Amino acid sequence: MKTKTAPPTKGDNTQGEAEKNSGPLRQALNHMLEGCLIIGFDWRISYVNDAHTRSGRRTKQDLLGRTMEEINPDIVETEFIAHFQRCMEDRVPYRGRSEISYPDGSRAVYDISIEPVPEGVLILSIEVTAEKQTEEIQKESEARLSGTLNNMMEGCLMIGFDWQILFVNDATVRRGMRARDELLGRTLLEVDPKIEGTEFFKVCQRCMKDRVPERIENEYTYSDGTKVWFDASVQPVPEGILILSLDISKQKHAEEALEANRENLEANVERQFLRRNPYGLTFRELTVLHLVAAGESDRQIALTLGISLRTAQQHVSKILSKMNVRSRTKAGVRAIRVGLLSQDEGY
Repeated sequence: MKTKTAPPTKGDNTQGEAEKNSGPLRQALNHMLEGCLIIGFDWRISYVNDAHTRSGRRTKQDLLGRTMEEINPDIVETEFIAHFQRCMEDRVPYRGRSEISYPDGSRAVYDISIEPVPEGVLILSIEVTAEKQTEEIQKESEARLSGTLNNMMEGCLMIGFDWQILFVNDATVRRGMRARDELLGRTLLEVDPKIEGTEFFKVCQRCMKDRVPERIENEYTYSDGTKVWFDASVQPVPEGILILSLDISKQKHAEEALEANRENLEANVERQFLRRNPYGLTFRELTVLHLVAAGESDRQIALTLGISLRTAQQHVSKILSKMNVRSRTKAGVRAIRVGLLSQDEGY
């Protein structure tokens, strides 16, 4: 940094004279929230406002007439001085953020504007240390959150109000068989045009519009033809919506296999049942016949089976019709005779 070591003379434009002679302009600067410094071509400070003395931890007497190097020798090697020197010599303005270390060991972060002026250089600064700390805490928190989401078994997808994908975790990348950069910044319809009109897409649209969470079991077909079942939760978040999805394909396949086995078993039982059921009664009708033979009324049958009285009456009517009898008693007797009911059961 270039400096001139000659001390200021009586004719120098000191702050006292400047404030006395220049009127309201410098008075306005003195009431700004931003710190304000004017540094002459001799590299010495000719003006300091009150805000700068508060944030800079020095009085005006400590600063006026001195160079920044004299005030803080450690500042010489900083990026801030490089920008300052470029503005002083090449008249190029600068705006950015700088961290300043003070002799007492404290550090502060400032948003700084360096502008060329006829007197030399004008520096405006406002301390943003707390804001910077908040940003760092938020970044650290986001990094931890991102790590947590990336280690989840569930797929995680964040979608903005413009339907662009803002975040995708590792599980989604693995299952989707696409690179992360093929997903981020693209919309759902760009990634998979076939998704439009599906029930899952409608759920996402409702959540985006109404801000109400929803849950859906959804079968998804990948580009290679692979079909996967997901249990998906769609939640509103400030950025748009968050989709959490768990692969339940194995569970679904097990349920489908169990249902198929149950249907086969019931079909086999029904075939065996019909061989000794000359009247073609259904399982429900046979159940009602047992209750009829036990002497229960239509109302009692309805209560026992959890059906309406009208339905119970319809079942009884069909049984009598199929068995070609006119009374409930005759239906019971005939059922025992052909082996549909057993006397050992107390009928």
